[in-house]
Amino acid sequence: MPQNDKQPLVEVKIDPPRGIEYPVTDGVYARQEVTANIEQAVRLLEEGNPDKIITLGGNCLVSQAKFLKDVGVDFKIQRESFLSHDEIKQFMSRFDHIFVHLDITK
Repeated sequence: MPQNDKQPLVEVKIDPPRGIEYPVTDGVYARQEVTANIEQAVRLLEEGNPDKIITLGGNCLVSQAKFLKDVGVDFKIQRESFLSHDEIKQFMSRFDHIFVHLDITK
């Protein structure tokens, strides 16, 4: 990546895989590690307060972390029950555009 004094490079430093099997918590593999990385990204974004974000590697959640916090998006872990259609409609009505991202695994 070319150096640019007006566009600093900020890196979210994550631990490399340790060759262990991480637990699945609330349906999320290695949730503790994933959450720590997201929290680190949010701190870095708050410190830098960038106008735009380009994500290289990782996943798009890093780019969305500040946006999700700024608009008051909270998440709900669906363990035993799912969001109702009314809850989904109410959430969607707050925005002009909705981006849907599906993570599909085997």
